[in-house]
Amino acid sequence: MRSHSATTMTEVVMALGLMVSLALWWRPLFQVTAAAPPAADLDYYQAAAAIERYVSESEILTVAASQLKVKHIGPRTQVEQIRILERLASSVDGRDYLQFSAAGTNGSEKGYSPLLYGALKIRFTLLQPGVVRYQLTMLSGSQYTGVVVDATAR
Repeated sequence: MRSHSATTMTEVVMALGLMVSLALWWRPLFQVTAAAPPAADLDYYQAAAAIERYVSESEILTVAASQLKVKHIGPRTQVEQIRILERLASSVDGRDYLQFSAAGTNGSEKGYSPLLYGALKIRFTLLQPGVVRYQLTMLSGSQYTGVVVDATAR
């Protein structure tokens, strides 16, 4: 009795079938990763969530074309702050960014919170009392629109 080391046609067909089935199984995974949003979109969504959180806990005081001012009362501290959402230019790296700055009601500076780098322009429009639409244009050319509602209009 001799043993053959050569592959049979059945083995070859089974190996090809296995490779084809693996390729077909991986295709949906490749499509999902290719459809993932770009990092700039993810940064915007994160900033939009922060804006929504800040404004929903606050009362809108003034709406200017490029600035939104809200009165915020801390839920734990009950300290009243004025928060201003605006676009600023960075003196360090030249990139413009969107920021929430906070000041006490007596005008003392309480700090700031950069939200999003690469913001070219932001425009606020008061739709009705307590409801503001913002239109954000990024340096990349991407444009986003959102609507925020303050605590008094909920």
